[in-house]
Amino acid sequence: MFTRFFFVILIGGVLLFFSSVRDVGLADHTALQPAITLTAMTFNVGDPNRKHFPLDTVAECIVRDGHPDILFLQEAPGCLAALQLPARLGYDFSVAASADSIRGGGLCVLTRFPILNREEYALPHDGKGAGALCAVLELDGGPLRACSIHLDANWSELRAADGQFHLTSIELAQLAWAEFFGQTSRHLAVQALIWQLRGERQMPTLLGGDFNTLPWTSTIRTISRSLRDTAWLTKTYLRGTYHDLSESFQPRIDYLFVSRNVQAWQTQVVSCRTGDHYPVRTELRL
Repeated sequence: MFTRFFFVILIGGVLLFFSSVRDVGLADHTALQPAITLTAMTFNVGDPNRKHFPLDTVAECIVRDGHPDILFLQEAPGCLAALQLPARLGYDFSVAASADSIRGGGLCVLTRFPILNREEYALPHDGKGAGALCAVLELDGGPLRACSIHLDANWSELRAADGQFHLTSIELAQLAWAEFFGQTSRHLAVQALIWQLRGERQMPTLLGGDFNTLPWTSTIRTISRSLRDTAWLTKTYLRGTYHDLSESFQPRIDYLFVSRNVQAWQTQVVSCRTGDHYPVRTELRL
């Protein structure tokens, strides 16, 4: 009886000791490095069917659920992205890709955090252009790398005269086979970008943009070895972001990825029709 009682007390004491040590450690870590929470959004604002950029409509769509702290844009007209949108949305800091560089300067990063430096990366493509624009942001807890990316689409020539895609089942199957099992330019592009970013592996990283490929393809599997898809294991994982194909098939081709030292939750596709993409928004903790 005494032996059983002794072991109960001993085990209870050990558990209490380790739980108290764990609590102290968490408290000390929290006191020294308070968590930083923020929101991020990626949005391809291009649309081949329109002649004028709907600045007010795009702005309303972006801020519908509150101003994102970090906003990634793709296919944004250079002058509007670099000048009008930041002022319209109230961002103090922004950077746009060079007009003669990556996809006509359509990549932008808008943020409320100071920008320490920037880099542009031209990536492999099949003639349509592809690249990434990365900005290092100054946060209270340290620097954060934020990259906007746009990969090419070798299926864009299948767009009909009305600007939409009318693909047969066979054409869709052929495209899917190439994406899942082939080595496409998008696959090579993410390999190249990961190689370019290898020098600062410990820096918290956020990558958002139009990857022009489906979930779990060779492109997404490759980048997922280094970064995490914020929609993984959520109901948003298969939610379509490109709505210009048909009502029955809306693929997810826009993504937000984070490094392992960044937590993400509440990733959602914002159902706001302007252009041919839906924006993707997520909550983050560093």
